Amino acid sequence: MKKFKPKPKKMITHKGEQVKSKSEWRIANILRKLGLEYEYERPVPVWSRKKIYQLLPDFYLNQFGVYIEFWGMISDPEYKKKMSWKKKMYNRHNIQVIHLYPYQMYQKPAKIIMKELKKFAQKSQ
Repeated sequence: MKKFKPKPKKMITHKGEQVKSKSEWRIANILRKLGLEYEYERPVPVWSRKKIYQLLPDFYLNQFGVYIEFWGMISDPEYKKKMSWKKKMYNRHNIQVIHLYPYQMYQKPAKIIMKELKKFAQKSQ
């Protein structure tokens, strides 16, 4: 007999889009509350070893040209490898990214996001 598995709950943001996790849901709603326009999983082409890859950072903040990447499964070794590679690509291609981690979701993520945005704004001046 098959074991019953409930369907995972769909995470729909206040903007009406489906995201993949509760943390992404929370970040999307924080961005909306802060009045920050964003695109969810906007593709970013990068070159590596003569190939083009498409990265899908979680959020792109249009008015700042900054991405937000939530690293939610850092205890998974395979995920950590992919995370390391993606970070390398972001650095190599000078892509501005705010990196958020699970422990930060228990702090004040809105303040963390705004603090990081201010750092990027100061760098560009």
